[in-house]
Amino acid sequence: MSDESAPPLHAVFRPDSFFLEPFRGWGLTCDPRGRVLSRFEVSGSGRLDVRGRSAWVEQNIAYDNGRRDRLNWEIVSDDDGHYVGREHDKGLKAEGRAGPEGFCWGFRTPLPKGGKGWIRVDYTLIGQDVAIARARLTRLGIRLSDTTTFYRHV
Repeated sequence: MSDESAPPLHAVFRPDSFFLEPFRGWGLTCDPRGRVLSRFEVSGSGRLDVRGRSAWVEQNIAYDNGRRDRLNWEIVSDDDGHYVGREHDKGLKAEGRAGPEGFCWGFRTPLPKGGKGWIRVDYTLIGQDVAIARARLTRLGIRLSDTTTFYRHV
């Protein structure tokens, strides 16, 4: 990585700004033993809501098994670095915070075989136009899977 592409030392990932520009991403989900469960590509973009402190981000995900998913997040922030994200169609609500090491948020999500799990996602800028997200899905404190996604502005 050249010095020109490195983010400033004080740069922190902010979902309400990073995802405004069109982006593409690639990722995979692994079980607790590291075996690949799925691969996927993601694309999307966002827009600011001029009436308030929110951004809307659309993510389109194409999995290697042919499944497709679309997420439309509304992301609201305050002056203290707190964030709330809502995906209204799926009933998801994420809460998080930007800090010196990056950005982290978590939310409950339905599981395929019933019940709910907890997802914690940590985002880190690794270049001005590149970010990595590391997500962990747990249920009752037991790790079910880990997902890593690289995002790049296009």
